[in-house]
Amino acid sequence: MEFNIKKKSTLPYIEVDVIKDGRTDYNFIGTDLTDSTIYFYMKDVETGVYKIEKASATFYSDNNSIYYQFSKKNTGNVGRYEGEFKIETDQGIIDLPLKEKLFINVLDSFSNSDFCCGPNQNVNPEPIPPMPAAPGIYYGKVDKTSITNIDVSSLTFENTNQGGNLYVTVDVGIGYGYILVPTSISQPTGFRDSTGGCYGFNIPINNVGTINLVDANGFLVTYNIYRTFNKFNGEVNIWLCS
Repeated sequence: MEFNIKKKSTLPYIEVDVIKDGRTDYNFIGTDLTDSTIYFYMKDVETGVYKIEKASATFYSDNNSIYYQFSKKNTGNVGRYEGEFKIETDQGIIDLPLKEKLFINVLDSFSNSDFCCGPNQNVNPEPIPPMPAAPGIYYGKVDKTSITNIDVSSLTFENTNQGGNLYVTVDVGIGYGYILVPTSISQPTGFRDSTGGCYGFNIPINNVGTINLVDANGFLVTYNIYRTFNKFNGEVNIWLCS
């Protein structure tokens, strides 16, 4: 697995899904790491010297993922590093068994195509922009059945401290309609084709999971992901019932 970050940057953060990224010979399903102490290590692949040792990582049971966010000190030197997550147990500290080794490339510039790191040579990754610090919802269209942090940057953000009793307009263009609502605020109870209240045609929308985003203040915010059943091309007003 390859992870890229700009020199002296704190974003994007590393996310490892213990179910998808874990080794098949280790059964993570049903394993609860919520109360476990998880550490992150990062060593220079050339010198073997650890740049990060025993830094605290966070596990979120909602999506079975482990997160680590870098400090500017962590990413102060350009280079290629190997990352490891370790779990503290009654038997001591054990390695988190992953399908592939995790490599971190600290780059001088995301536009630098001359950076050479073995299998990651000439990679120009797209940075994930910081998310707004104020509470609010995201909405819009994405022509995919699931979304990533980068996809969220194409959605519209609206400041609000409630997830109902308001409407959003999803513009013309082929794709699924998406609405992201922070889990910390009220959630919609239904979706209607309306601009004035919870009436009109029902719009079939499902909660398809959650996504974690880092806001402009560096805090991790979990959003419920609501997605239309089908792709569509036209514009629609969606009232979020409460």
